Amino acid sequence: MLHSTQRAFTLIEVTAVLVLVALLSTAAALSLKSAYRGSQMSDVIARVSAMDRTARRLSISQGTAGSIIIDQAEGSLRYKQASKTTDELLPVVLPADFEMTSVEVVGVAKHEQMVIPCSRQGRTPSYSLTLTGPGGSSRVLMVAGLTGQVLELETDASFEVDNLLSARPDTD
Repeated sequence: MLHSTQRAFTLIEVTAVLVLVALLSTAAALSLKSAYRGSQMSDVIARVSAMDRTARRLSISQGTAGSIIIDQAEGSLRYKQASKTTDELLPVVLPADFEMTSVEVVGVAKHEQMVIPCSRQGRTPSYSLTLTGPGGSSRVLMVAGLTGQVLELETDASFEVDNLLSARPDTD
């Protein structure tokens, strides 16, 4: 009678493989989570930028002034035409895990609800928003009043928008 020796994995070998698989899957999940958070922040920034751009274009195309209303407590931005008393357009509500930690408008005192006037030519005062997302990541959006160009800063630095965007004296 022939004896065949069958070789099998020991319990220690199987346990070691399971531990390695668990470590690799945890690393992959953490990597994907940070990428997902980054894409969420990019999406929120794109929505805020699009709202500002569309508000300016509506003011120009309809030839009426309006206001961009930023409500920090509610986490929302919206546009209201001056000629209409009740209708508010373009509401943008931040996702639940995002908040506006700071809103500053050149020459305007800070309030929880900031009203930024938008002229018939689509011009506003320059303003900045600080958005904080999941994991404590934050971005500062600076919006140029004349052009509507949005500058995104990835910083934790504290600054005053009046100092950055106010007119500089002539240096002739």
